[in-house]
Amino acid sequence: MVNDTAAVARAWALAAWNQHDLDAAAAFLAPDWVGHYAGLDDAHGHDGFKRVAMEFLQAFPDLHISLDDALADGDKVVRRVSWTGTHTGTFLGLPPSGQRVNARDVIILRIADDKIAEEWNAADLLGLLQQLGAVPVFSLDGGPAPNTVKPALTCPSGGGQTINTAVIEEGAATFEEAVRNLRLATDRFVNGDNTEWKAMCSHQPDVSVAGRAGGFEVGWPDVEKRYDWVLDQYATGDLSYETTNSYVAGDLGFILEVVRGEILLKGRHAPDHINVRVTHILRREDGRWKLLHRHADNAMVRHPLVSQRRLAGDQ
Repeated sequence: MVNDTAAVARAWALAAWNQHDLDAAAAFLAPDWVGHYAGLDDAHGHDGFKRVAMEFLQAFPDLHISLDDALADGDKVVRRVSWTGTHTGTFLGLPPSGQRVNARDVIILRIADDKIAEEWNAADLLGLLQQLGAVPVFSLDGGPAPNTVKPALTCPSGGGQTINTAVIEEGAATFEEAVRNLRLATDRFVNGDNTEWKAMCSHQPDVSVAGRAGGFEVGWPDVEKRYDWVLDQYATGDLSYETTNSYVAGDLGFILEVVRGEILLKGRHAPDHINVRVTHILRREDGRWKLLHRHADNAMVRHPLVSQRRLAGDQ
C-alpha cells in the first residue's frame, strides 16, 4: 500500500504516463476525483480522468514523463514535470503532424485517505500548440518571432520506452535495462536535458568519453564539463538506434550501436542528418550499471589505410 503523499503522486504519474495503464492509475484516485486543467474543461471521476488521459495518449502514443521536482506539504504535493512524445494522432482537433514535442507542466495534487482527491494541472498548453505549429510563437515586440518554428523531424524516434525514472537516477539493475535507459537519456539529452544522462554515468576517476566532435576526457569533472558543453549546442533532435553487437561478462559489458536521425543545433534553421557509430562500455557499481566509457564517431564508411610511409611522415 502506497501511503506517503509524494509516493502516491509518483506512483500515479508513472502508471498513467509511462506505463500507460489507466486502470492502475485510476486506482490511485478517489471515486469523486476532480481534475482542473488549464485551457480545458474540468474532469470528474475515474471515467473523466481516463477521457483526458486518452486524449493525450492517443495523440502521443510514445508519451513519456520525467518527474523533475516535488514538494509535499500536508495533504498537497506540487510536482514539476516534463514530457516528450510524437504527435501521431489527432489532438484537440489537430491532425497528426509527426512533430516530436517537449512539454512542461506544474501539477498540484490533494491527497485524502491515500487517494488523489483533486488535481490542478497548469500545463503549458500554449507552448505545446506552438510546437505543433497551431499557434505562432511571438516575440516581445508583439509580432511573430522569426525562425522560431522548429522543423518537424521525421526520423523514427528511439525514445518512449516504458521504464521507471527512479532507475535512471540510481542506475539500472540489469544490462538490458541500462541500454534502454541510455537511449531514453540520449533522447532527452539532444532535446535539452542531460540530467538523466549524467545520472547514468559512472562518477569514478576512470570514467571517460571520446565524442564525435573530437578529443577525449577522463575523470568525472572533465567528462561532466564535456557533456554540458555538448548540451549547450543542442536545440532538439530525433534519433533511432540499431544494435550491431553487445556482450556482458561479470561486471562489465559493452554495446556497439549505429545511431541515426536528425539534430537541430542552436542558431541553425535546419537539422543536421547524423549517422554515427557508438560504443558504450558499462560497469556494474554497487549493483547498478553505469556508463564507464562512450566513444562516438562519424566513420561509417570504410576507407583504404594510408601507407606506412605516410604514417611515418605524419609523425
